[in-house]
Amino acid sequence: FCSLLGCAAAAGTAAFCLAGCPRGLVLRVVHTSIRRNLIDAFGASRSDVYWLLKLTGDCEDRNGGVAVTSSDLDHARAMLRPAAERFVRDRGALLGEDTAYGCRGSPEAEQ
Repeated sequence: FCSLLGCAAAAGTAAFCLAGCPRGLVLRVVHTSIRRNLIDAFGASRSDVYWLLKLTGDCEDRNGGVAVTSSDLDHARAMLRPAAERFVRDRGALLGEDTAYGCRGSPEAEQ
């Protein structure tokens, strides 16, 4: 016996878009928990992960002045295996001035 949600998830695919400042994503406990308690627990036959991460000054301010770089996310990348990654480095893009940023972009359009 399975719940309606469990049966539907097991039969299909799922997409997970992680968006925002990546300051916690660099911690192994965080990305390991996301993998185990969200992505794997959902039970989809196929799960695609997408990142839309801010690497702007306001994220540094909330992280004690420490900038998170793409290479800081290497372990998270290996654990979560994102299908596509986007890094927003321009605050204007977050204010709607640029609609090219999104989780569904093709890898060749990545920043």
